[in-house]
Order: sequence, then C-alpha cells, then structure tokens
Amino acid sequence: MLYACKQTKKVTFDPSNVTVLVKNDLGFAQSGAEVRVYNDQNAYLNSKNNGFEGGYIEKLFTDASGNITVTDLNTEKEYYFLVSYRDRNRFVDLNNYDQEYKFNKYLSKGVDTQAEITLQPAKSIVGFYAPKALTAQLPVVFYVDGDSIGAINQTVATVSGPNQTGLLSFRFSKGTKKWFAYSDKGCFWYGEVNVGATESFSPVAIQTCNAGAVKFHVADENLSQLPIRITLNKSDVIGTLYGTTDTPTCFGKNVVSAARDTGTVTYVAESVRSGCVWSGTVKLEQGMCKTVLLPKCN
Repeated sequence: MLYACKQTKKVTFDPSNVTVLVKNDLGFAQSGAEVRVYNDQNAYLNSKNNGFEGGYIEKLFTDASGNITVTDLNTEKEYYFLVSYRDRNRFVDLNNYDQEYKFNKYLSKGVDTQAEITLQPAKSIVGFYAPKALTAQLPVVFYVDGDSIGAINQTVATVSGPNQTGLLSFRFSKGTKKWFAYSDKGCFWYGEVNVGATESFSPVAIQTCNAGAVKFHVADENLSQLPIRITLNKSDVIGTLYGTTDTPTCFGKNVVSAARDTGTVTYVAESVRSGCVWSGTVKLEQGMCKTVLLPKCN
C-alpha cells in the first residue's frame, strides 16, 4: 500500500514513479507475475476479498528480473498493489493477498521509489479427478481461468486426500475458478469451484461428457481494439482477449475459450478501449471446438 504525503497547500503536480521487485516464497525474483494497481480502496478490497478482477488502473507483468515500474503516480493519492503468479511446475498460486504491503518510504514528488513484495502460497487445494467410467477418455487436460494447469492420466475410484495418486491437485487463490477440461478422444467438460482463503481440500470429478467448446480470437488488424471482453448468453463472462493470433488453438495462447453444454449460444465481444462491439451466435457440438474470428472493427 502506498500512502501519500498530505499537503498543507496546493502544489503543482509532479509525478512519481515506483519500481516494485516481486519475489516468490523461495526468495527468488519472480518473472511473469501479474501486478494490478489500484487507486481506489473499495475496488482494491473487492478484488482482494472477493476475487473481482476489475477496478484496477493498470495491469503489468514482471520482467525477467522480477520488476515492474509504474509511472506518473500522483503523490496525493494512495495506491494498492495485488500481485499473483500461477506456478504450474509446483501446482500452486502465489500472491500477496494476506500481507500488509510496506514501502521503505512515502512517495515523493518527482522521485523514483523502490519497493519489494514477497509472494506466499495459496492455502486452498482443489483436486480434479476422473472416475472409472471415463477410462477411455484419458488423458484429460485441465485449464483454470484459461490457464493450462496439467493433466490426469489415470482414473480414481474414491478420494482420500489431495496427495492421492491420480488426482491433479492445485493450490488456488481465493475466488471463483472457472475450469475446463478436454480429451483428444472427443470430450469437453466445464464447471466452477469456489475457493476459500483458509486451508481446505475440495475434490472435483469430471462427469459424463456432454459439452462442446468455442474459441474467440482476433488478428493483427484489430490490435488497436484490445483488450476485448467476451460474454456468452448475456451474462456469462468467459474472458478477455489481450493478444492477437492467426493460428488459434482451443484454450491456447491469445484466445478466449469456453466449454458449455451443446446447443446454440449467443456472444457479445466488446473492446474495452474503443467500445466497438461484435455479436452473433455459434452452435456448440459435442467434442468439437468451434472458432470465431472477430472481424476488423471499422
């Protein structure tokens, strides 16, 4: 948290910069960590306590040295930083949600401030698994919030705990997690799990496959329209496009994908920057991943 020095008289705005070094729980600089910057306490607390993604004034990702720099900060305001990183090798989310963020000094006008945040592992574990009836569908690959987290290669008859063989167990940060799974044998699954902030374990089984999938993408001609938020059936927000690609793959990079029950769904895609809107319908079929290329916005 950045606390602004209170001024006793009106002064000319002279912006400050802050460079933040992010370290993981092992003490090493963490590249690729997401840093959301807030200047509104209510928006910050809503994100921290309820998992709400919006309300930030800037989203940055740490460089190879674990640093981000935020420029043009107003020393008369308070700033809040939420940092997260999904460590797929260790099957854990890292964040600073439970910490009081401390800087070594207040912001000063025209001064570059140095700060450091150390991340800690999330506490709640979700264990995905496949029952015996789905043996023919193995392996099954899982995505959470659009990120690939791993795969399961064997079925499980009963669940005894998070360390059981056959489970894909992951420590997730607090909030509602939308998950998707697919088998190259022709099945998709999807669901949501509410993750708490305290130590807990939630087993989640995939069931009979009855879903299709869709992927949205844009080419370079729409680069100026990014980011683009995509919603299904008026209220089902499935994600935001931040990059372009000419070679989209289902649940891949620079696409927004979702698995849902088979049938026709409506979609609305809206440019957060320009307000340009795309809309239409797409028919989902079991085991297929349909492609929607958003055309150039004129």
